[in-house]
Amino acid sequence: MIDIYELSAEHIEHAAKTYVLKTPTEFGTVKSDIMKAFTAGANLRQREIDDLKYIVEMQRVGTIRVGEFECISGVLRVSDPCYDTDTWCAGEIGNAKLGKWVAQVVKKPLFNWGNRIFSLVATHEHYVDCVTTKPIITKFVAGVDSGQMSIVDTKFYRDETVFTTPSEFYHGSNSDDINEWYGHCCDLTCETALSAGVIPYGCVSTSGLGDGSYECFYSVNEVGEVIRIEVVFIDNESDENEDDWGDNMESDRPFGE
Repeated sequence: MIDIYELSAEHIEHAAKTYVLKTPTEFGTVKSDIMKAFTAGANLRQREIDDLKYIVEMQRVGTIRVGEFECISGVLRVSDPCYDTDTWCAGEIGNAKLGKWVAQVVKKPLFNWGNRIFSLVATHEHYVDCVTTKPIITKFVAGVDSGQMSIVDTKFYRDETVFTTPSEFYHGSNSDDINEWYGHCCDLTCETALSAGVIPYGCVSTSGLGDGSYECFYSVNEVGEVIRIEVVFIDNESDENEDDWGDNMESDRPFGE
């Protein structure tokens, strides 16, 4: 029997073209139905295709390339996207190399709590595959209160004008405390399988197991330009010992709670 969590993207594409699952809730439980995808002849509607792809995307682990963004000011802000610029538990990293940056997330399984994002990483495109200098820890704490973290060109932080389309999260919210820029961040962290994405001039992801205070590191090149930033939500040492996390965690714990 094929395990749904071991299906490749190619398998899912094949399944999507040949078989309709009864309901989205069956994806994680009725694994035997996936076998029928290789013999049945029904056509999937686009919604079912998207749902199948979503399941595969949720199971991706490792260092995953999220996308690219531009840094044009030379200063990158590290912050929960819900924070204003005067919030103490956030900060800016200057002398960032100008140009295109690559956003990545490190995603791994954590005990019985499913796959979690261990860190959010932004690297200048010329240094993605290079060995950088020893990371330097920032003086500021990277706080999280909305279960998210962003790395954004400070010139465009919380700038609603960088978007040309409306945010579904923002227009579906009754809160007066958010703006549309924040809504677009939530569209990526709450409504995508990867729980991360790029926005104009930055990137955003969910923060491991939710709210807290996290360490941020940066690396520089031979002329002192910052070429890599990483916010670590779950470190490897904690990953090795389940007892470190206590016994009150749930596998379906919502981010930010």
